[in-house]
Amino acid sequence: MPERMDVVLVVASSEALVQRCRQTTATVHRSVGVHHCGLKGAADAIASLVPLVVVVEESLNDFAGEELSGLCEAVGTGMLVLDGEARDLEAGLERLAGSIGRAFRRRHRSAPSSPGFPQVPGT
Repeated sequence: MPERMDVVLVVASSEALVQRCRQTTATVHRSVGVHHCGLKGAADAIASLVPLVVVVEESLNDFAGEELSGLCEAVGTGMLVLDGEARDLEAGLERLAGSIGRAFRRRHRSAPSSPGFPQVPGT
């Protein structure tokens, strides 16, 4: 299995959505990065990065949501669909923040103590 990376994968064509996800991720945990790709590279990125959370732009989810959801399930990663143009984006970003925090704690609580798996205080 590929090494799990502490990243959020954003599958989107909207640069504005990518930037908002970067901002939200940075407020949750400074060691979590953001990787951006289009729909064409999504399957490879999910399989190779095994991200904490996959954010999918709603318009791309309409086209390939079932496939992306299946891939996320196969690697044990949560998927969140956001519409970068909608008024409810703020609520979606709040869900993203919660998802990142939960996934990070779950991943590091179950990981063996080693240089590749830093221990998270309070877990």
